[in-house]
Amino acid sequence: MSCRLPSWGFAVDVELAERERARVLAVLPGAEWEHVGAASVVELVLVVDDSADEASYVPALEAAGYRVSVREAWHEHRVLTRPGVEAHVYPRGCAVVCRRWCRRATTCCCGSRAGSSTGCSRARCRT
Repeated sequence: MSCRLPSWGFAVDVELAERERARVLAVLPGAEWEHVGAASVVELVLVVDDSADEASYVPALEAAGYRVSVREAWHEHRVLTRPGVEAHVYPRGCAVVCRRWCRRATTCCCGSRAGSSTGCSRARCRT
């Protein structure tokens, strides 16, 4: 389980992000998540084993008040929303998630060394 709260120079609604974290983890205990933004809505990235396998996570999130609003073939990206929140769902090991997390971490989600502006050196994390 992981949560990375951004170190931005402006205030974010940490309380709302924490409530959403609790809401998501209550129905998807194995999910990884990251609070990635807050403009007009709080944005989260959720990582599940297979985002194309909606039956494995969508019913649980729907029970928590989320609704599917976007389905894209691109990296099997899904967006589920509830008032004030957008949850972007990607599969575990997705290059989009690896790039995002690698830029701020010392270890990539794939386990290799990271921490540069381009992310990890593994080819699958750069596509």
